[in-house]
Amino acid sequence: MNEGAKGLGTALMNILVDFVCRELNKEKIILNVFSWNIGAIKCYEKVGFVQTNKPIEVMKVGNEEWEIMEMAKNGVTGRN
Repeated sequence: MNEGAKGLGTALMNILVDFVCRELNKEKIILNVFSWNIGAIKCYEKVGFVQTNKPIEVMKVGNEEWEIMEMAKNGVTGRN
């Protein structure tokens, strides 16, 4: 990984979450991520996302099966 980009994903996710909260006035954000994408999962967790109770789905990609997990950020507030 390029050391100059370290933390960039978290910073961008914080901006995106702030936009969704303030401009779209959402109280909950839900996303899906492939279970093998540990870097993305760690980034989402840093921003406050947690895995939901939704069962992991499986997607066929070529000869492989990729697991998809759902994550959510609750308690998101709108404009103050």
